[in-house]
Amino acid sequence: MGLHTGEATPTPDGDYTSLEVHRAARIAAAGHGGQVLVSETTRALVSGMLPADVTIRDLGEHRLKDLRPERLSQLVAAGLPADFPPIRSLDRRPNNLPTQLTSFVGRDDDLATTLLLLDASRLLTLTGPGGIGKTRLALQLAAAAADRYPDGIWFVPLEPLREAELVPGTIARAVGLADSGVRPTMELLVEHLARRTCLLVLDNFEQVIAAAPLAAQLLRACPNLTIVTTSRGALHVSGEQEYAVPGLPAPPDQRHLSTFELARLPAEIRAADPATLNQYEAVRLFVARALAVRADFRVTNENAPAVAGICATLQGLPLAIALAAARVKVLAPDAILERLEHRLELLASASRDLPERQRTLRGAIAWSYDLLDDAGRRLLARLAVFVGGCDLAMIEQVCDPGAELGVDLLEVLATLVDQSLVRSDDIAGSARFSLLDTIRTYGAERLDASGEGQPSGNATSRRTWNSRSAPLPSSPDPRNARGWIGWRRTLTTSGPPSTAPRRSPIRRPPSGSGSRSGGSGNSAAISARGASGSRPSKRMAGT
Repeated sequence: MGLHTGEATPTPDGDYTSLEVHRAARIAAAGHGGQVLVSETTRALVSGMLPADVTIRDLGEHRLKDLRPERLSQLVAAGLPADFPPIRSLDRRPNNLPTQLTSFVGRDDDLATTLLLLDASRLLTLTGPGGIGKTRLALQLAAAAADRYPDGIWFVPLEPLREAELVPGTIARAVGLADSGVRPTMELLVEHLARRTCLLVLDNFEQVIAAAPLAAQLLRACPNLTIVTTSRGALHVSGEQEYAVPGLPAPPDQRHLSTFELARLPAEIRAADPATLNQYEAVRLFVARALAVRADFRVTNENAPAVAGICATLQGLPLAIALAAARVKVLAPDAILERLEHRLELLASASRDLPERQRTLRGAIAWSYDLLDDAGRRLLARLAVFVGGCDLAMIEQVCDPGAELGVDLLEVLATLVDQSLVRSDDIAGSARFSLLDTIRTYGAERLDASGEGQPSGNATSRRTWNSRSAPLPSSPDPRNARGWIGWRRTLTTSGPPSTAPRRSPIRRPPSGSGSRSGGSGNSAAISARGASGSRPSKRMAGT
């Protein structure tokens, strides 16, 4: 049994939800049968109030499976067993998983799904755009699966690397191997891991994607080794299982819903009731991060619509939500929502201990953008003109007139999808492509910086095209590329994002739609539900 004290919010179905409820569950999971564990918060509250025959034994500080330290005690009372094995904390197993200073919010379904995937695959790649929470999910997954790997769980950050040749040495140092300088590092690494049951978490693999065959080589040579990687795109090696990390479920943004769509919403969601909003993981994350900078922050009837609007506008992107929540120190939620029109400037952090790419939303997107070749950058910028998404024919007509990109358009588009910069949805049997609003904003900046987004011809201002509300007008001479760029701006004036419901992401285009280096044809992909505009529900994953 685990005893912890904190606030919990009742849900409409009579259940309770809060970070403290999860904390109590983790404390209970660390104990043994018949053992009663007590958190430091509860111990402080009951100290001096217990009967004479009941005492509390200090067990010291332990890291639980949320990777945060917790000082635990044991309740000792007449009639209860008093002696137990060491509690089942994370540090029972050899590991170097970094301690987390913030709570892990939501992701229950993602964690359950990825744990199941580890049963079926020894190479699991978590993919998604920057800021979606791949690293945090990977760390939580490793902690949750710790009991499966008695010989250790090793976190290997690849972010500083730019050369694939440095990967074996980086892994070797993480698992405690010293480079002898005599034998090849890879040979030493295989020898060390061959008889061990352990887990490697290789973070930010997109930086050294040329080292992808190394993962397959290690798995072949080490039968009890499992590898989890995080990357903007899949590794494309044999035996890989891909899991596309979705955004956190967020409430619908009622500002951009039609009267008919509003009428179809359940009354409690339409009323933006704080208790109902708290069921959404995106809202819970916003509140948790807001409390870190302003201890008296609460979701009230007055600010609930703005909080819902912030989470919906940011499409459940954890990094963006955390950066927005940090602004409650100086801005009310209504003011934050109003300023999200300039989201890339607003969403920045002053935290000095975060990597540069996580201090601003612009930095997170630029990290992926800089990894693209010239054709990929140009296509991403040009796709920013589509507000409501587009199909392949539209992309060919608007973004690559006269094949001016100079490369296979489908190949470049497949790369953008594979790098989690473009989303692909299956709508009535046809592929439809779209950008997260934050990525589209960045792409529009790049389009303007290139000069292609500036007014030309008869256009008097920069325009975007909401493809759900405007048909394609007659096009200019396909030989005049500048004319096409200007034509894109004449389609409709820019406005709020499309109000059409968000659709769940699907598997990326198959390798047959464009060859990619390192592809094996044996990769599998899974994606989950995802997104703002939908009610909180159980998510289904499919291959």
